Amino acid sequence: MTWTTLYSKYSRLRTQLVRANRDYVALKTGPYSKLEDASQAMIQEAADRREYYFRTSGLTMAGLRANSKNPEDTFDDYEKYLSSKVDYTEAHPIPSFMEMLIKLKQESRNQLILLTNSGAIHTERTLRQLGIYSLFDYIVFTDYQDPGIVTKPYPTVYLHVQHAIGQADPS
Repeated sequence: MTWTTLYSKYSRLRTQLVRANRDYVALKTGPYSKLEDASQAMIQEAADRREYYFRTSGLTMAGLRANSKNPEDTFDDYEKYLSSKVDYTEAHPIPSFMEMLIKLKQESRNQLILLTNSGAIHTERTLRQLGIYSLFDYIVFTDYQDPGIVTKPYPTVYLHVQHAIGQADPS
């Protein structure tokens, strides 16, 4: 089974997130202000574009930002848009993974740090729905407003984590 770290890629939450990302890309790159005005072909084109952005940039938002025709667009409505389109009660824990996290937290003297390519709103809502928000000592999420978005798997993201938790740069 493949996971998007905390919940199954087969969950309805993931399906909703992919659809919301597709629709956001459609609205930002298409010639229409409402999805109702878009044809099925335009929606499919947006789905293909979302997938391309994700595969080539590591994150749909990074690809959208890099390919934007309007460099002034900050996409500051992105997380609110996603949050309004997703039912977080569809986030169901994977029991064995949750048990492992709880055991790790109880038995480890180390801090538990979550690094995610998701934004703050989605991350917090998901972790709270799963009942594990308080397990993490640090949560490092992606700042979609940062024009130089760096995400996993790029190594420089780990320097960002070190900075976020107050550790010195090893270089």
